[in-house]
Amino acid sequence: MKRLLRLACCLFAASLFAGEAPLVLTNHLGYERYGAKRAVVRAVVKDGAGDTFDRYEIRTWPADRVVFKGDIGVGTAVDRWRDWTFWPLDFTDLQLEGEYVLVAYQGDRAARSLPFKVQARVLERHTLSNVLAYFKGQRSSGLLDKADRHVLVKETGQRVDAHGGWFDATGDYGKHFSQLSSATYFNTQQIPLVVYSLLRAQELLAARNEVNDTQIRRRLVDEALFGADYLVRIKDPKGSFHQTVMAPGSGKKPEDRRIAQYDKGVGSQVGYRGGAGMAIAALAMAARLPEGGDFDPATYRKAAEAAFAHLEAHNLELLNDHKENLLDDMTALTAATELTRTTQDPRYLSAAAKRAEQMMARLLPDGSWRADDKDRPFFHPSDAGLPVVALLAFLDLAPKAMQPRILDAVRRSLAFELAVTSEVPNPFGLARQKVQNKAGERRTAFFFPHDTETAPWWQGENARLASLAAAARLAAPHFADESAFQVKLRSYAADQLNWILGLNPFDASMLHGTGHNNPEYGWMGTWQYENVPGGIVNGITSGLKDEHDIDFNVPYSVTGRDDDWRWVEQWLPHGAWYLLAVALGDRAGVPPANRTVIAYVFPQDRKMDPKEIDAARLTHINYAFADIKGGRMVEGFRNDAANFQVLSGLKAKNSALKILVSVGGWTWSGGFSDVSLTAESRRVFVDSALAFVERHHLDGLDVDWEYPGLPGNGNVNRPEDKRNATLLMADLRAGLDRLGSRLGRRLLLTIAAGAMDTFLANTEMDQMARHLDYVNLMTYDQFGADADATTGHHAPLFTHWANPKGYAASTIVDHFVAAGVPERKLVLGVPFYGKAWGGVRDKAHGLYQPGGAAKLNLFTSFANLKDKLENKDGFLRFWDDLSQAPYLHNPSKGLWITYEDGESLGAKCRYILDRSLGGVMFWEYHGDDGRLLEVIRKGFTPKAEAGPR
Repeated sequence: MKRLLRLACCLFAASLFAGEAPLVLTNHLGYERYGAKRAVVRAVVKDGAGDTFDRYEIRTWPADRVVFKGDIGVGTAVDRWRDWTFWPLDFTDLQLEGEYVLVAYQGDRAARSLPFKVQARVLERHTLSNVLAYFKGQRSSGLLDKADRHVLVKETGQRVDAHGGWFDATGDYGKHFSQLSSATYFNTQQIPLVVYSLLRAQELLAARNEVNDTQIRRRLVDEALFGADYLVRIKDPKGSFHQTVMAPGSGKKPEDRRIAQYDKGVGSQVGYRGGAGMAIAALAMAARLPEGGDFDPATYRKAAEAAFAHLEAHNLELLNDHKENLLDDMTALTAATELTRTTQDPRYLSAAAKRAEQMMARLLPDGSWRADDKDRPFFHPSDAGLPVVALLAFLDLAPKAMQPRILDAVRRSLAFELAVTSEVPNPFGLARQKVQNKAGERRTAFFFPHDTETAPWWQGENARLASLAAAARLAAPHFADESAFQVKLRSYAADQLNWILGLNPFDASMLHGTGHNNPEYGWMGTWQYENVPGGIVNGITSGLKDEHDIDFNVPYSVTGRDDDWRWVEQWLPHGAWYLLAVALGDRAGVPPANRTVIAYVFPQDRKMDPKEIDAARLTHINYAFADIKGGRMVEGFRNDAANFQVLSGLKAKNSALKILVSVGGWTWSGGFSDVSLTAESRRVFVDSALAFVERHHLDGLDVDWEYPGLPGNGNVNRPEDKRNATLLMADLRAGLDRLGSRLGRRLLLTIAAGAMDTFLANTEMDQMARHLDYVNLMTYDQFGADADATTGHHAPLFTHWANPKGYAASTIVDHFVAAGVPERKLVLGVPFYGKAWGGVRDKAHGLYQPGGAAKLNLFTSFANLKDKLENKDGFLRFWDDLSQAPYLHNPSKGLWITYEDGESLGAKCRYILDRSLGGVMFWEYHGDDGRLLEVIRKGFTPKAEAGPR
């Protein structure tokens, strides 16, 4: 069916462009629900015909219902990649789980993708098991493994037991620690990396502690122990590890197997960079498991410690040039890190710190690594992400004074990767690199060069891409206070995994059994070596004849020589790095506890009764509002002093409750531009705010400036507000810290932020957020009859294709994060009230239909809507699944109401947890009768996970 659909789509689109039919390229499997979502249209434009793609739709599959629309960017060529033009598009804002197709349009003609998913943990759910099965299928077995139980060591003439381990590749039944040793700077990490990745993935999933990972974790341990047992066997009792069990000859005969050097110029035993460092690390990790495989954990530890001691004394002797480089540093650091974690021996901590220092000294001013002691650029066909992975693995063990320097080195390194990737047209976000050929000539490039010291060896780099994805994902949580950088890291990681899973110019998923167009391995024109499900092929390369071009799966019938392996042979390191990158996840799991619940109360001149507030279900109360008069902050209503006493009484009974005053609001924001204008005006305002907080025994201040640089309610505003708002927050933060120090408690500073891009355009949120505890997003009032002639949800969670504004809570969160606000500081606003329209026609149940102000006086608090109007008196409740929002429609009276209810609020609570946001705030407390508060309480209450059976 899928093949027929693809054929039909291609035939339909073929008239668009001469030659090849356009292709809509996506990740064949799908996209992380709250992650970056990109696609690319590929086509050939002939003779300057001017054909272009300008818009797209996302449709449900198989129902074919439009759920999302967007514009397509300008088409671009990439280097000299054939005669293709590429149009990038972004649909990150689609965050509703489901299965979809993407339709790209040129005029009324279309090209259509195959179905893909949008789903939380989509790669973990659908590919981890397959990759694990691949490793199990690659286990050394049968007559070959029987021969390995007494295999010849060519150097000594002795026979040893080297059974176990994994066959290296589709056409290679050897078992290798590393290759390319004679090329000095390009040792590939192979079997030891597999064991390391399996164990690291198990630790990551254990820390996440989700029931869905239970059986995968069992299988990870099982496979890792199988590998750890091999590492013990292949270790020389008096030295390091043997590099290779060779499988020479096309016959792959058991009797021909032997332990020998894989490369010229080195012996059969390996140094740190030849796989020994990763083997030591893996054994040290296996020693932390409660049980072993064929050997017990104590034996794993003994082997790791013995190998480390030998290499500390003899590593140089085992290297082809007898000189250490970056590869030795990063693999030895990994070894010493895991030995420290397992043994707590300070000798290993000292060794790790020394290696980390040596690594950081190799970071060049532009953020790239130097491989040698001069300035040779480090680039690598399979392990480019390992420097960052090694440093971050050591981070929590490193001396406190070293930790900021490690993070700085990691940030500089990854900033370089982002910069070199984006310096040229690159709609796929494919990781680029600084390279050098044998002649010493340097350039930046998409692919590994053909003329390095490894020549004639060069191949696809899916392991490199996955290693960089792992490095970016591992680093992202450490930069929570740099949310814009964090977003870039997550997107960069997703781009590399997307490339592997089909979002590439050849529309080929390179993970066998996932997606479509999985390549077949045609060795010398035969199919005797077949790829297997769960394995990942080498990948796409630069052009066979032009390194600025691009090639993939060029068959023997074209080349006439053994080149197929370069692209389509499966290889262990691809799966190892992919497994680790996927186990890291798009974002770390955060337990659903300690979320902030902020209630705005607005009694105005009314005196509050303490019984009206259920303080036990709140963490913060923001009292609205204080006013600004004469440049100073003052009480706004007649009974403010008495009401603050009431709130202080609630705090006395609920010690964790925080009471803040909110200054400004829609009506009283007119003075902010003036008070922030100069250092003196800010000083006067800050002094008055501090006096206000101290006078009423408050826990802090909430600034509701509506809005910097914008008129709001006819307010004074200036372009200088953008900078001055930041300066005001900095002065308030400093003042509150001084006051808090004197009072012996920390005082809070928060803002209420407009949920619109114009608010972001007129503020410096990345700088302002540094001074704030929370940013309360006013993600409501998006539509209202007073300002909009069309009905619409005033607080949707997700956007709807028919929404002319395109705003929703989720899009606003994404925009604030991209602007530099950490997710943990973002508090999602919800309304405890609705908005009504009149004169609405009975079409689409009134949603996004023309309307005006309701002539009837409708009191639209939640309690009133729920009890008096919902499914009563001609009003029918409808649910918009795309927006995750309810609405009421009375077709006979032409009335339409948008509001928040328990179902939509429950969805927002789940969203807050999934996105690791700070919590929820609502306006206004008295619009609820307790039912919505109970939804929040239940939504933020941790649920017990089912454990292993």
